[in-house]
Amino acid sequence: MINHSRLNQILTKKDSGQKLSPLDIQDFNKITRQLKTQDYASFCRAMRPTYKWAWFQDYIIQQINSAVNKKNGRIMCQMPQQHSKSELMGRLMVPYIFGKCPEWKIMYVTFSDDRAKEVSADILSLIADDNYNKLFPNVVLKDNIKEEVRTATKRSNKLSISNFTNVNSKRGEFKGVGIEGSTSGYDANLIILDDFFSGPAEYNSPIIREKRWKIFTENILKRQQKDTIILIMSTQWHEDDIIGRLKKYIEIKDPNAPDWEVIVFNAEKDERDYPYDHRKIGEYLWPEERLDVYLEGKVIDPIGWQTTYQNMPPSSSGVVFDATCFRWYDTWEDPNNMRVIISVDPNYKKESKKGDESAIVVLGFKSNKVYLLDFSSVNKVDIIDNINRIMAFIHKYPNYYSVVIENKAQGEDIKTIMQRNGISKIIDYIPIQSKIYRAQTMIPYCRAGQFYLPTPQAKDRDGKLICPDIQRVVNEFMTFTGQDGLKDNIVDACSQAFIEFNYLLEPIKLEKTDYNVKNPFSLGKGLTKISRPFLVGNNEQKKKTNSPYRQKSIRTGY
Repeated sequence: MINHSRLNQILTKKDSGQKLSPLDIQDFNKITRQLKTQDYASFCRAMRPTYKWAWFQDYIIQQINSAVNKKNGRIMCQMPQQHSKSELMGRLMVPYIFGKCPEWKIMYVTFSDDRAKEVSADILSLIADDNYNKLFPNVVLKDNIKEEVRTATKRSNKLSISNFTNVNSKRGEFKGVGIEGSTSGYDANLIILDDFFSGPAEYNSPIIREKRWKIFTENILKRQQKDTIILIMSTQWHEDDIIGRLKKYIEIKDPNAPDWEVIVFNAEKDERDYPYDHRKIGEYLWPEERLDVYLEGKVIDPIGWQTTYQNMPPSSSGVVFDATCFRWYDTWEDPNNMRVIISVDPNYKKESKKGDESAIVVLGFKSNKVYLLDFSSVNKVDIIDNINRIMAFIHKYPNYYSVVIENKAQGEDIKTIMQRNGISKIIDYIPIQSKIYRAQTMIPYCRAGQFYLPTPQAKDRDGKLICPDIQRVVNEFMTFTGQDGLKDNIVDACSQAFIEFNYLLEPIKLEKTDYNVKNPFSLGKGLTKISRPFLVGNNEQKKKTNSPYRQKSIRTGY
């Protein structure tokens, strides 16, 4: 048991300039040895006493502690932004090693020198903190650095120190540096890499990706010693960035080469199975802190959601969908138990040279799954034929929730004629974003295994085949790139339906009273599954909302 009161007594005596007695020195050395044996979890809780650590953060702490005990290890962590990975693997880790292993050299690498200075300032502030001094009293900064930290804290100035040492250590040192900065002559026992790219201009550049990879392999990795811990925490922005290449290396590495511990936590649990993640599919990672961000991000920025929250970078091939995006059903699903949306991507006039196919799809949203119930795609049809096709689906699915019609080509005329004839619940959809961006709204469902197509043999309630030519749908999805020249009307019609459904979530998606989320602090024991129908709310809630999307039958913004 560490006697903190005795330590405080000795430190007070030392700070006042009094001479320490032999007993004081003996007790001080004893307590210092005890402090050096404390684990990383105890240190984190001591430095952040009011912070409530979540179960997934506890797991990361355990893995780091294991590497520290062995004084060797490689850990690569992928986790959504603002989930404390930089805190656990960077800002708290450096002071801990600085005190526990005072002779170690530490190198912190990030995407720029300016960012390295910002992180270094945070770390220095922790080391200068009174709580830290009680935990590691042998860590003493040079007087000029202590004075700069004190002045910066008093005046709320930014620190610009990225290199410092411990006065009581012969070798121990910290160096923060941008990935393209100088590390010449510097070796390290702890190497921390926190994000390799500052933004899309860098990670989308094959020249910069190749340059950063060479720096990583030819420079940074060669700074390690016999006893070295390497921690990598970064979003995988591209299939061919450092994280992507490192994953490929791990799959084919020599069995005798050092092992890598790869930790992946997705914001929403999908079918990817990790032994340390005990959530059920559909459960969120940190709903008690980040639920609002999850719900907004999935709708507002589906591409960013997949990359930064689900750890799935966009394909570099240009093809958005593949065979893994679809699940299949062969048993008829009752549309009366679904929220049915009929979506229309009309063609131009029949006689127009630009006349392409006119696609109509019927999607059913049930719980957290989406079913393709019907589709029709016909080349160069006139406005009357289009209206008759839509009416056939309306009669087949009388409990439909809305008919979404893209406001282009024949769309505006179709909507006007149908409304004049008493057809209700028609949504005038005005596309703003690109096709590729709109299609990304389907990706979260596809990658979570929640988008279902009927098999060619699937039959409806009357024994008729539902979609015997379903392969047309699959082919169009598999060749979709968002570029002009390829048939994509079915994909466009589907994306409209998904966007309409996401808009239905929008008015009350931040009403927390609708979410029944259990406390997750039980090492992965289940949260209540949050599925979309629970987020939509009832009719009374919809009447009360002031959202413009419910008052007007127009959809814009995608």
